[in-house]
Amino acid sequence: ALKALGKNAVGSRDQLLQRISDESPNVRAATLVALVSIGGQNPELVASLIAASADESVQVRVNAADAIGKLDPFEDSATEALLTALSDGESQVRESAALAAGRAKVAATASRLTELMADENSEVQTQAIVSLGMLGGDAKEAVPALLEMLTVEDVDRRLAVIESLGSIGSSEHQAAKQLRGQLSNEQESVRVAAVVALSQVIDEAEQLVPILIEGLRDSEWSVRRKSADSLGALGEKAINAVPELLLLLQSDDDDDEDLASDAL
Repeated sequence: ALKALGKNAVGSRDQLLQRISDESPNVRAATLVALVSIGGQNPELVASLIAASADESVQVRVNAADAIGKLDPFEDSATEALLTALSDGESQVRESAALAAGRAKVAATASRLTELMADENSEVQTQAIVSLGMLGGDAKEAVPALLEMLTVEDVDRRLAVIESLGSIGSSEHQAAKQLRGQLSNEQESVRVAAVVALSQVIDEAEQLVPILIEGLRDSEWSVRRKSADSLGALGEKAINAVPELLLLLQSDDDDDEDLASDAL
């Protein structure tokens, strides 16, 4: 009922704020969900969310972190509460706070998110990795730690690492070198992610084009497709890839013809 109230009655915020201190943790938790569904913010709402982030109920703290991350615009006064939630003793709260930090692009959380990549809970680890990518260039300090995780066996986590490195856009030589090594990974999805990340990390076409040409020769179409797309985006800077693209254009495979045609 509270959730429905939040969706259907924008003027009900004051009424909901009164319920945020209800004796029932279920009501408090549901109230936070309803407040988020209303949207917007004011000083009293922000103060209430900050207070709720220290609630004795785990679910209330989870919802409070989620709500803080959905403040639009984000309120800097809530940063400390978010940092505290990132160190919460309950993994569900840490995971919710990590998502909130990334969603709101709170640069001040980069260091703590980097630490959470070594969290005891795998879901918290993965969310921290993803959220660092969401921070973009503000998370460059996390690049060394992310590079160390490129050897993780879990495919989903490795994909998250690769994608975050691309989103952060580090131009460090070591980042490009290790990402290039992922082009020989046996997992097709990893090679695709590596092509995308390398296209984001390497600024110089002279360095990038040979890597993308290598991608055009991959055994899997999805890798060839992504490589061709990246070459097409480079325009005239990818002139050295034309011979390889022409070979694909003459292929008996209609899909390869299409990707080459699009790139040219």
